[in-house]
Amino acid sequence: MTKMFFKAGLGLLAAACLLPASVSAVEYPAMPAITVAPGLRGQAAIAALGSNLAAVAAHYGKTTNELVALFNRDSAVRLDRHANLYYVCDNTPPANGSAITNHPAAHLFPFSQTFLLHSKPGSTKTIFLDFDGYTISGTAWNDTYNGGADIVAPPWDLDGNPGSFSTNEQAIIQEVWLRVAEDYAPFDVDVTTQDPGDAAMTRADLSDQVFGTRALISPISSQIVSAGGVAYLGVFNEVGNYHKPALVFPENLLNDEKDIGEAASHEVGHNLSLTHQGTTTGLAYFLGHGNWAPIMGAGYYVSVSQWAKGEYLNANNQEDELANITATGLNYRAADFGTNILTATPLNGVNNFTNGIITRTDEKDFFSFQTGAGTAFINVLNWERGSDLHLILGVYDNSGTIITNVESVDNAVSGTRGVTLALPVVNGKYYISINGKDAGNPLTNGYSSYGSLGQYSLSLTNPFGTGTVISAPAPPWGNTLSVMNGSNPNGLWFLFIQDDRPVDTGGITNGWSVALTSANPVGYASDNQVFGSPSNSVVALGANWNVTMSVTNYGPSYSTNVVVTDILPDGAGILLLSNTPSIGSVIRIGSTMTWNVGNLTTNAGATLKLTFATSATGSYSNAVFVTSATPDPNPDDDVAVASVTVINATPPVISGPLLGTGGKFIFSVSGSGGPTVIQASTNLVNWANVYTNTPPFTYTNDITSFPYRFYRAVTGL
Repeated sequence: MTKMFFKAGLGLLAAACLLPASVSAVEYPAMPAITVAPGLRGQAAIAALGSNLAAVAAHYGKTTNELVALFNRDSAVRLDRHANLYYVCDNTPPANGSAITNHPAAHLFPFSQTFLLHSKPGSTKTIFLDFDGYTISGTAWNDTYNGGADIVAPPWDLDGNPGSFSTNEQAIIQEVWLRVAEDYAPFDVDVTTQDPGDAAMTRADLSDQVFGTRALISPISSQIVSAGGVAYLGVFNEVGNYHKPALVFPENLLNDEKDIGEAASHEVGHNLSLTHQGTTTGLAYFLGHGNWAPIMGAGYYVSVSQWAKGEYLNANNQEDELANITATGLNYRAADFGTNILTATPLNGVNNFTNGIITRTDEKDFFSFQTGAGTAFINVLNWERGSDLHLILGVYDNSGTIITNVESVDNAVSGTRGVTLALPVVNGKYYISINGKDAGNPLTNGYSSYGSLGQYSLSLTNPFGTGTVISAPAPPWGNTLSVMNGSNPNGLWFLFIQDDRPVDTGGITNGWSVALTSANPVGYASDNQVFGSPSNSVVALGANWNVTMSVTNYGPSYSTNVVVTDILPDGAGILLLSNTPSIGSVIRIGSTMTWNVGNLTTNAGATLKLTFATSATGSYSNAVFVTSATPDPNPDDDVAVASVTVINATPPVISGPLLGTGGKFIFSVSGSGGPTVIQASTNLVNWANVYTNTPPFTYTNDITSFPYRFYRAVTGL
């Protein structure tokens, strides 16, 4: 990917049109025409505003006391030459990073899509994540920091080659986009890496509803100020772009996707009128507690960051951030699914996949499904990176009575996580609800449901779906519709009546019904068994490892439409390198991998080989289950789990040989890297496995049976 460098920014100096216009009917008064020394803050800023304090406060929709309190509690807010408020966000992540940030970058999209990512194509509002360079011209940044001259912002670069983006750089860009897109998912705005052009971000006048902001990610803090980023307050919906872009300085953010993403959402938040979340004990940025921090505090140190309203201990800012965002140019997204049982969105068929967004605090998305007897598998996954949604899954019976609730459990490294449920069901109708939830105590170690918003994916594997759509034969009709013969009778049947008379007269008196007779042979069933086998149960940190998933049809009948669903191990410390099915095709959505095996004859089987890399110790589990369109008489073997423990191991050391009795050599092997293989070779090119054990152990080589000359010990095979 080539880095585009010379792009001119158009700074519109449209005189008195710089007031932050709201999409709502409320417009704040214009900024008074005053001049102050740039960079003032705290008491110095209050003194410089003097008699204009009330007018400046009114321009930002605040009272005089509120503006004074803002200056007193937050040293990051400053005045520019014309008394406009901007933020210098000088809190940056620790120099050595953390387990949250120190993980290999992984791309979820083809590299050809890196600069074509959109979270809501077609929206009239845009947040452009600009990595490929820009020339800032005619803006307040030029006036404040460069004497009015242009500021040339180079492309973001890690490898010393600013002319192109490496695959590692593109992977990080994709992950930054994932994080920012999740933070702004509740709103009608397109977070994109594709330059939409100045017209899509610059508001021409108050009637213009197509506008946005640029988050410029470029290493130019040496030209501006040493900080993680800077941004003007409340300018997202202002006319012109004199107080844009928001600036993010990746060189002060470890060039890490987590920290760049946090800073980008934070600086755009200032554009949307949000101020810092700090403490009454003197912290300008609340660093969080437990696994949580507010986006407008400092989310670098925790795995979950959300929009907030100051519910933690000693909070100094209780502003309603969601209300401020929607008052500064962004509306909420429209509901995508039913919000109660009466309006539940139906899920039809055997395998269902859908993506949703919880956009409002305490909003619930409802779904319904009709099923036969068996086990329904329900899996809800969070957004791939930086999920804000701590979710709870509810299941209800046909009367609307709750059957079970399953709540996600946060992880200190990977953040909010999804839920999986294997639900025994009988023939009938069920409902599913998904909503955001609180976690822990918001005051001391957790958060409320206020900011528990964001994206999810729902998959439902139904024991019996709606089956095949069958068209009725041409009239006249008798009592038997032979066109149904040979179809699967299990599931829910619908009878549709078509009025083919040209005159709208007559009526239905007795109604219709469908009676089905199943003629399947006795014993019509297939016992599908799934099994997961890791290459080793203990793996050394840094070594690749494999898990082989196998499915076998033990009959007695032919098994049709076999689907194996694999819930991949969760956590930032693990990366799926490859998947290789022996037959069929594989689709991955987030942490769910669906292997469409197809049909299996009796005693036939198939395998799926997965290869992983890990950058963190711990236990990792693959959960897998199999379904098919053929009834399974033994559902107990339809689910399997393959677990691997990654340890911080010492490499194997082979010593010897010692001469034993009978012309034999004895080798000793030490180490803690799990199962270790002794390999032998006569030419140092071709190696043969001759023995496997877990260190420490000794190996005796009979030279008459194994006439090799070179030996080595290997782990991680």
